[in-house]
Amino acid sequence: KSHDVAFYAYMSNDLTNPAQGSTIIFDVAKTNDGGAYDPIHGVFQAPINGSYHFQFIGASPDDSDPGHIMHVFIAKNGMREAYAFFDHNTNHWVQNTAAIVIHLVKGDRVWVEVGEIAGNHMLGGYRAVDSATHTHFSGFLIHSD
Repeated sequence: KSHDVAFYAYMSNDLTNPAQGSTIIFDVAKTNDGGAYDPIHGVFQAPINGSYHFQFIGASPDDSDPGHIMHVFIAKNGMREAYAFFDHNTNHWVQNTAAIVIHLVKGDRVWVEVGEIAGNHMLGGYRAVDSATHTHFSGFLIHSD
């Protein structure tokens, strides 16, 4: 039997100076085949055992604070599995990504969380002027067990 499991969600607003350890909420689920992504809490819960692909893409504007640091992780059940960082970028927007292929069992949870953070920082949300989803999270089932 075929299982359709795929989601693409983005932040509708900018996220400024989030707390370390906080889950990043991608509140607009443009695609949520299978309904496994929860846009209220920002968590994907595996509906079946299998291999999955997840990707985080974030965009951060320049910052006049040269000591700013923000690390972002894709986490599985509280364990950090993939990593992206936005450290010391100045004079331009920077886009960074983290991707992972991972085996999940039914009920495993995956989310994006803030790791180390220092100084002032922001992840860009949706921009209506150019219909750009600057920061988003997606995932899909590659194959079930």
